[in-house]
Amino acid sequence: MGFIEGNLGYILIILSVILGFGALIFKAGKWVGSTDGKISRLQASVDSIEKRIKTIQEDIKKLFRNYPSEKTADASSPLHLNDLGKKVSDHVQADVWVVENFKSLVNEHNRERGI
Repeated sequence: MGFIEGNLGYILIILSVILGFGALIFKAGKWVGSTDGKISRLQASVDSIEKRIKTIQEDIKKLFRNYPSEKTADASSPLHLNDLGKKVSDHVQADVWVVENFKSLVNEHNRERGI
């Protein structure tokens, strides 16, 4: 009886283990490849978001550069508007907004305070 015939069971077990490792390595390679693709797509999304954030930051900087540095309220009280504050208030029709929203603001305030 030859070596192969005498050890056929062991040889089949060793071949099965080798094939199992081969399949495991193949699947791991496919997984790494699919993960790399997902990471690339994620990086592209992050880059896009980063560009949008930078654009927003620049827009905000422009707004502050163009915004008057003059204050809109008197230093003694934020309830007393100066001339610029009065112009802004008139322009945005703040008095109309207050009349339209006063009751809901009071109700919301009372809800938050438990009144």
